[in-house]
Amino acid sequence: MMVSAICGGAGLCLWRRVEDGLDRWVSGAAGLIGLALIGLVIGLALHPSPAAAADGGAGTTVDLSPVLDAVIAAAVGVLTALAAWLARRVARWLGQSEDSEVRAYLETALVSAIDYAQDLALDAGRDLQAVETRSAVLADAAAYLAQHVPDALARFKLDAAGTERLLRSRLALATAGRPRPHPIGVTPCA
Repeated sequence: MMVSAICGGAGLCLWRRVEDGLDRWVSGAAGLIGLALIGLVIGLALHPSPAAAADGGAGTTVDLSPVLDAVIAAAVGVLTALAAWLARRVARWLGQSEDSEVRAYLETALVSAIDYAQDLALDAGRDLQAVETRSAVLADAAAYLAQHVPDALARFKLDAAGTERLLRSRLALATAGRPRPHPIGVTPCA
């Protein structure tokens, strides 16, 4: 998780690559362990025991009981790793990790929308503290969000009133001169 905190988007992209690499490694390792177990069982079945070799090979039976405990322990380990991998995949498929990603880029878009709307107001020569200007800034910022991140607004079921509440809180931070919150998991670069 430390990687995603470094310089925002670049760290998040790097972490995704590492996580994808881990997924491939886990699935590849599970396949190799499975093949090794199959090879072990076949090798033990084909290799005559010392007692059968002294007997001349007549009536060859293979006693797998000494190896059975190790095979079962290895199989349980492989199944546990596969179950953990599958659980992570199902959680990702259900969208639990996507919510935090969408929330992060929505937060960034909120800040960008307010900056954009305030720049429009300043270009028009308006006073940012005037009530009419603040209403125009909110309207411009809401239009910016509707144009640039409609999927994020739809994902969190934000209607016009919900979007206005989010923008109003960020606008209060921007006009009061307080630092704005950074997206989740992102720290500013020094």
